[in-house]
Order: sequence, then structure tokens, then C-alpha cells
Amino acid sequence: MATWCRMDIISIRMDFIVSKLNFFKVNLLFFLLLNFLFEKSYTVSFWANHKAHKAYEQKDYDKAKEILEKEQVNNPDNPELNYNLGDIYYKLNKFDIAKSNFQRAIENCSENQKELQEFSYFNLGNSFYKNCLKTLGPDWQKKDFKEQDNKILDLAINELKQATDKYKKALELNDKDEKVKVNLKESEKLLKELEIKLKQEKDKQEKNKKDKEQKQDQEENQQEDQGKKEKQEKQNKDQSEKSAQQEKQDKSEKQQQEKGEENSSQDSEKKEENGQQDKSDGDQTQKEEQDMGNHDNNSQEKQQAGQPEKQDSIKEKGMKVLLDDLAKDESKLQKSLIWQQSKGGKMLDSKQKPW
Repeated sequence: MATWCRMDIISIRMDFIVSKLNFFKVNLLFFLLLNFLFEKSYTVSFWANHKAHKAYEQKDYDKAKEILEKEQVNNPDNPELNYNLGDIYYKLNKFDIAKSNFQRAIENCSENQKELQEFSYFNLGNSFYKNCLKTLGPDWQKKDFKEQDNKILDLAINELKQATDKYKKALELNDKDEKVKVNLKESEKLLKELEIKLKQEKDKQEKNKKDKEQKQDQEENQQEDQGKKEKQEKQNKDQSEKSAQQEKQDKSEKQQQEKGEENSSQDSEKKEENGQQDKSDGDQTQKEEQDMGNHDNNSQEKQQAGQPEKQDSIKEKGMKVLLDDLAKDESKLQKSLIWQQSKGGKMLDSKQKPW
């Protein structure tokens, strides 16, 4: 990509004369006119321009700038002076200050200074173009612009639009200038590239934004699922621990129960053994008692067998005594009756006792 800047520090008025006269025919006259113009019109500034031009040729741009800035204080509306200052700032890559000086040169050009005005438009376009590249930075084609970098692209595009406009203005003054045409074509080409780049970056950023939102949603869903999973795992763990604890408790209770049953069985066996021993002893005792009982029964039976005879004897004896008593009583009664009859001649009432 090529850009050109026509930066002749010599007076533009001299350029106008040279463009209209044959240099080889009026070489002596050219220098006489040049000296006459500078002496007549720029008596004070001629030496300053001469010194500035010498410094410019030696590429001592800071010295040339210092000389012309001092002159600009006294002559701020001089188009040649502003143009030369713009040229020096352009060389120093201070494109914003260069632009302001080229613009001031354009505004102060007279109607018969169209060539100076054309040069000013051309170099003003170059300043916008260079400032665009400076804004983009190196390797901007490969750079992955972020959303905040869109402002850089917007600024660069605006600079290119200004450059394109200034080149077109220069062509309006001279439509045969091929250098202006080439720079205009390059500017329009880069402008189109930047507009495409900006659109691609915005589309990419929009896609990244959607992808980021989608990823964020997925992460939130994953976190939610993870939370649910962890909660479920915790519940399962708690349940497992609870089951293990319950199982342990059941096992412990079962062991205690088995141990109790074992102890009970042992106690039962022991009791059974003791019971069997007691039973054996009891049986022995019972047998002995039974034997004794049998012996007693036998004795009792014998006694009972002998008792009826004895009882019968006693009854007989009682009956005999009773009969004897009755006989005695009856004898007494008869005697009493006989006595009473003999005494009173009365018979006893049936209810009256004889005694």
C-alpha cells in the first residue's frame, strides 16, 4: 500500500511560477523573481524559512518545527507556513496536529492558490489515512477484537471516511492527479475491509455472547444438577449410615439376644440339670415318702382293718350299757309308777314326768 505526501518546504508561490515557465529558458529570471518575492513579501520570514528548509533537508524536524512555530505566532493565517508545519508534524507522526495545520492552510488559501489547496487536501487525506493505521496498530488483520475494541474500529473507519473525502476534494481541484487516485482507491479498499471486519467482529461477539449465556445457563444447570446430585448423594449417604447404624444396632441386639438366649439356655440346662437332680432327689424322697406312706398305709390299713372289730366291740358294749341303763331307768319308772299308784290311786298324766 503506497501513500505519497508532497512536502516541499519551499514557497508555494515559487512552485506556481515554476509550473508556468520553462525552467531551462528562464533559469536566471526564476531566481531573480524568487529573491524579489521573498524580499518583497517575506523579508522577515524568508530567513526563517531558509533555516527551516535547511533543517528539514537535514531531517532535523524538531529544529524546523521550532523555527516555523515561532513564525506562526506572528503570521498564524499564512497558508504556506501552515502547510509546511503540517508537513513537519506529518514527518513526526503527529497526525492530529498535522491535520489541523493542513486544514488551516486550506481555509486560508486564496482563489489563485488552488495547487496549494490541492496539496493540502491530499496531505490532509494522507494524515487521516496514517492516523487510521496508527489507531489500528500492527497486525490488526489478525487481531481478535473484543467488544470494547469496537470503538477502535469505529474510530479507524471514521478516519478513513475523512481520508476518502479529502482525496475526493483534491480530485475536484485536479482530476488528473494519479497519486490522489491511487490513494483514494487504497483508502476505499481499506474502508471496505474495516467495515467487513467490524461486522464480523460484531457477529462474532454476538455469537460469543450467546454462547457465553448458553454456557452460563449450562453451568447453572450443571451446578443445579450437581447440587441435586450432591443432595441426593448426601441423603443416600445419610440413609446408608443410618441403615448401617441400624444394622449395627440390630446386630448388637441380636448378639445380645443370642447371648441372652445362650445364657438362658445355659441357665435352662443348668436348671434342668438342677431340676433333674432335684427331681431325682425328689423322686428319691417321694419314693422314700411313698415307701413310708405305703408303710403307713399298710399300717393304717391294718389299723383300719382292726378298728371295725374294735368299734363293733365298743358299740356292742355301748349298746349293752345303754340297754342296761334303759333297763334300770325302766325299772325305776315302773317302781315310781307303782309307788304313785299306790299312794294316790291316780294315774300320771301322759305329759307329766314321773320324777
